[in-house]
Amino acid sequence: NANANANANANTNTNNDKAKIWLDATRSNYAISSLIPSESLVNKQNAVTPMKACKNKAEMEGMKRAHIVDGAAMAHFISWLQHKLVVEGEKVSEVEIDEVLTGYRAQQPGYIEDSFPTIAGVGSNGAIIHYRAQADSDLLQYLDTSKSILIDSGGQYTYGTTDVTRTWHFGEGSAQFKENYTRVLKGNIGVDSMIYPEDTPGFVLDV
Repeated sequence: NANANANANANTNTNNDKAKIWLDATRSNYAISSLIPSESLVNKQNAVTPMKACKNKAEMEGMKRAHIVDGAAMAHFISWLQHKLVVEGEKVSEVEIDEVLTGYRAQQPGYIEDSFPTIAGVGSNGAIIHYRAQADSDLLQYLDTSKSILIDSGGQYTYGTTDVTRTWHFGEGSAQFKENYTRVLKGNIGVDSMIYPEDTPGFVLDV
């Protein structure tokens, strides 16, 4: 039958002494790479990686356009949020923030969907990796002028993709908040301005 033939072909390929497996060992975990005999391993960078790194003219124009329309959506959203908090004096839940931001993105031409689930973390929730606000969660918080909010979000458009992370405070941040924010900012500036040898992996710069 078909399954037997598939298994036979798989066994034949596996037992072929000339069979090679192309794997970038620098991008794979040890558990996987250790299963491949050295004589069968072709340890090279994925051929698609440099192709993805070099954008053609259409891709570059699409990327620019995506950030322009996404920036417009973010501007409308922040204007709405500031009016709610500062002018109307209301509190806004993380869930509503997520929904309203998605709504402004959806108004942009070429919008398909969010490029990933929006992270909208108020106060301490901003420190939770890949946090997702849920209406029925005990972690749900409401934003007002006494708290900060971290928003990591993006849009998938027919011509490009965005990923935008920003932290806002619509009141007066505490001394600790300012200290923490400034230290992170200095760290980012330090990495951005650092001079290092070619082919240095990013994690090495984390020191």
